[in-house]
Amino acid sequence: MNIIKLKKGKTQRLVYCLVDRLSLIQDNFTKEIIKNQSDFAISSLHEKLFDVYQGLDEDILLQAAASDGYEYAIVFSTGTEFLGNSFAEKANELFDKDFFLCGHVLDRKDAYYELHQQCYIINLKTYRQIGMPKIGEMELGVEHTQIEPNRSKENYHDDYTPIKVSTGQSLKKYNHKCHGWNILNIAFEKELKVLVFDHTFRNSKRHYYPENRTDFLKNLPWIYNRDYECAVNFVHTENTEGNRSLNSTEKFEQLVIPASGTLYHDLIDTGSVIIFDYNDKSLDYWKEHFPKKEGVTYSFVKADLLGEHTLIDYLDKDKKTFINLSNIFCYEGTASFKPLYYRLHKENEIINKLKEKNINVTLSFSTRAAAGFLDLPHVGDLSIIKAIEINSLRRPTWHINNDWK
Repeated sequence: MNIIKLKKGKTQRLVYCLVDRLSLIQDNFTKEIIKNQSDFAISSLHEKLFDVYQGLDEDILLQAAASDGYEYAIVFSTGTEFLGNSFAEKANELFDKDFFLCGHVLDRKDAYYELHQQCYIINLKTYRQIGMPKIGEMELGVEHTQIEPNRSKENYHDDYTPIKVSTGQSLKKYNHKCHGWNILNIAFEKELKVLVFDHTFRNSKRHYYPENRTDFLKNLPWIYNRDYECAVNFVHTENTEGNRSLNSTEKFEQLVIPASGTLYHDLIDTGSVIIFDYNDKSLDYWKEHFPKKEGVTYSFVKADLLGEHTLIDYLDKDKKTFINLSNIFCYEGTASFKPLYYRLHKENEIINKLKEKNINVTLSFSTRAAAGFLDLPHVGDLSIIKAIEINSLRRPTWHINNDWK
């Protein structure tokens, strides 16, 4: 079975293993949203310098990661989304502790304990030492006797979510096997430390339960609300893309930048600055707060680069121009409802329009639409920043059926 190895990291310490479980989703609308989010997850992890192994079988992914020398793996399924950087930061703290597994460990009563498939962290050094055993898939209607783990009386919420679990002493007959039964059983038998995700881990990600329509519909409003908030209410009061990789001595006559900060303002002494956004509140905020320079004119333009816009028409093609496109084509606020092939199409569209108008332009991205699926330059003129063909991208398993044609 193929593994797609999307390598970017600087160390061999950690790898993210993304397990494709889309075949379990019956509803096509749900499936498309989860595909979109999974594409974005690869790009986001790539830009944060993490390696990603992707495939259909978590055992094969883990065995490959362990064989390739990684120390830890964060295993997550399609339908799980990391929010910001807090999950990775918390995981990094965990690596200095003695543990074998950390995840959602659930007391399923008449079924043996479950390591929920949405996300867990495994110590691959220990995993290698114990022979890289299988995780254990769900098996219903299978009677078996195991040592019952000890668990805390306290729960995170419902009575099946213990705060702590450890090796037990008493035998118990179970009627079913849940996901992770084998690795949990081995861990408890060998008295390896199994940790349960605390509130920080839980609050730094979301799982949308896409295999269950009822559960997914409970979570769907959160996705719609984020899309709305980003388009209507949320204001970036400073740049979030970090340091730019551009010669700071170079000067331009025309700047085109999103309404999200002043990072590139020092690149112009005289000329014009066009500040654009799809969010009226962002434009209103920066109309009031953007610092003005003598000899520079400022205009504020409503433009949605993922929709219909006339931004290029505002440019003076005879001026030496710098355009910051930031992460517009790979943004968590819009990615759930915008497929990668569409985001790439819109990115290509603006590159091609600039080429047609023969504008002397330097383009800058913090993240490109196809980040992670192809190694791409982020800053340069139009001889460096080029349109990308969708079929040149490395395909994750959910696109193997060639739906990018």
